Amino acid sequence: MRDLNGSNFGIAIAYLIPGFIMLWGIGQLDPSVADWVQQASDGELTIGGFLYATLASLTLGLIASTIRWAVIDTLHHRTGVTRPNLTFANLHDRTQAFARIVEDRYHFYQFYSNTAVSVPVAELCWLISGASWQTIIPAVAIEGILLAGSRDTLTHYYGELAQILGTSRSKTRRVKSAQK
Repeated sequence: MRDLNGSNFGIAIAYLIPGFIMLWGIGQLDPSVADWVQQASDGELTIGGFLYATLASLTLGLIASTIRWAVIDTLHHRTGVTRPNLTFANLHDRTQAFARIVEDRYHFYQFYSNTAVSVPVAELCWLISGASWQTIIPAVAIEGILLAGSRDTLTHYYGELAQILGTSRSKTRRVKSAQK
């Protein structure tokens, strides 16, 4: 990723940054991983180290995203954030608007929620490495802010998608009306 632009910004914030947070945490326990992170901050990063750090960050970011899907998405949906029943038949005529909403809302949702997965992992690694337990207080505060931000952006994302794609009646309603 040579230049950060619209086509790769979403990947950077959704996967690479949360993955790098986890990588940093793991580096507290593994000296070879710590070397990749240290070389990057010292400006001595080799091509191999850059590749390892980038691929590891991407992989960890994707793992965080899977955990996010299983835990945070479920939490939001069970606590009142309703997923609209979208009419994707309208997508063909509205692909630019759809892409814009993904860029402006969903990638930020992914950042907030994937980082909400990454921060506790990094904090746990940090604590296992012998850090002070006092770091839990700021980590919990950051976690709360990230979860609130993820809930807000997911709610707006769903609302904007419903506006541009429209919604169809739920399957339950279709079944009931078909029985009449």
